Amino acid sequence: MRRAFDLLKAQKGKSLDLATIPAEDSATYAMIRKADTVGVFQIESRAQMSMLPRLKPERFYDLVIEVAIVRPGPIQGDMVHPYLRRREGKEAVEYPKPELRKVLEKTLGVPLFQEQAMQVAMVPPASRPPRPTSSAARWRPSSSPVGSITSRTS
Repeated sequence: MRRAFDLLKAQKGKSLDLATIPAEDSATYAMIRKADTVGVFQIESRAQMSMLPRLKPERFYDLVIEVAIVRPGPIQGDMVHPYLRRREGKEAVEYPKPELRKVLEKTLGVPLFQEQAMQVAMVPPASRPPRPTSSAARWRPSSSPVGSITSRTS
């Protein structure tokens, strides 16, 4: 990186370091939207490059979405197209339940991140309070106590 900063100073007369690199550079995002990202960590694969013109990132969080959406979970779970349609305004942003709005709002009602899946699982339904039993108790068969073994004598 030092060599890149030195080259920038020598060629363009611009002095930058890690602390002074602009956080949101419109020229950089224009390059990214064109999928001109060979050698750019996380967004250089063919799959990532094919998604960039469709997603049209304009800020850093858009790149976070970009990296998350080109993964087996969102692709196999059919989350990609609903997110893109909602982002483009072609589909209304809807939430499966009102109590999930806080969890899914930043991704337009579409769960894209593993963290969101965990948060969705932890949101209790609004109509009834969570049961006080442990998860182990819910899965234990009620007809037989855990660990009981019956043996026959001959």
